[in-house]
Amino acid sequence: MKKFLIFFLFIFSFSAELFAQSIPAGFPLLEEYIRRTQLRAIDSVSSSFLLRPIYNTDTSLYGITQKFEIPVPGLEVSLLPSLATVRFLSNRPYGWADYGMIPNPGLQTYLSVGIQANYKFINFTFRPEIVIAQNSGFESNLDQMTPAQIQNRFLLWNVGDNPERYGNTTYSRFWWGQSKLTFQYGAFELGGSTQNIWWGPGQFNALTFSNNAQGFPHLTLNTTKPAKTFLGNFEGQLIMGRLENSGFAPAQDQELNSLYFLPFSGDSRYLNAITFTWNPKWVKGFFFGFSRTFQQYNANRGNSFNEWFPIVESFQKINFFTNGNSVDFDADGRDQTVTLFGRP
Repeated sequence: MKKFLIFFLFIFSFSAELFAQSIPAGFPLLEEYIRRTQLRAIDSVSSSFLLRPIYNTDTSLYGITQKFEIPVPGLEVSLLPSLATVRFLSNRPYGWADYGMIPNPGLQTYLSVGIQANYKFINFTFRPEIVIAQNSGFESNLDQMTPAQIQNRFLLWNVGDNPERYGNTTYSRFWWGQSKLTFQYGAFELGGSTQNIWWGPGQFNALTFSNNAQGFPHLTLNTTKPAKTFLGNFEGQLIMGRLENSGFAPAQDQELNSLYFLPFSGDSRYLNAITFTWNPKWVKGFFFGFSRTFQQYNANRGNSFNEWFPIVESFQKINFFTNGNSVDFDADGRDQTVTLFGRP
């Protein structure tokens, strides 16, 4: 494990320019502009696009960034591009790539605006989000299903968190959004964040994390730009996060919820994840990477190093029990995902 940490720090400690400005993962127009310039080989960003948000020291790229005159040497404060979205759905719930908006019929508004401040090695971004939704509800046809069909529907609902409606009234939420407080040096960044992150390839969808839902609070150790080494360019991120359930029952019919729904325990989930991307110096334009994530309810997690950082453990669970008896191990309720990806 010590060798792993030394190598991780070695890869990410190569310095370049200290500060970079970022736009949220999946931000419309601006991120697409950066992607297209890269495809045309202009590439003012020089990143794989397999780890987002994209950081860039060329603030003129965004054009609309406003800097403020601050009478403190070394302190830079700028206004970030805002994002306002209004959506109306008439009959059916739908939502995709829209940060904290909910998939529900009716009128819905999303607004995000903020500032970024840099002082020496400290970077503070405050970009809160507010969502206000009519949350009208819709016809789900549960009343036309047989008891067996309803029970099968709840078999899925009881292992996920996909409510038909987010409460019985207008939905509103104010959230930290795309905010963070980090300490930067060169290509290296350490701190806390509620930003949406994007891991893996895909223009509109990602393999692991994306902007398809609200971000979550996490501690992060990541690169802000490709780190150049004698082996090529590396990008990566290691996070420790906290996930919360929505708190809403799945069906709009409360009588059915009382019969079939297994209520949430109220416990949060612990998330530990890592992603790593390599661009070999001998193959220009080729990127290869992997991601590994673990999540587990806090009540089932211990306090040993491996329980805080399960990403360093063996991949197959058969290594954690004997005689084929996995009952005790399965009772801990760990969920693991591993993805491999590349970009030519």
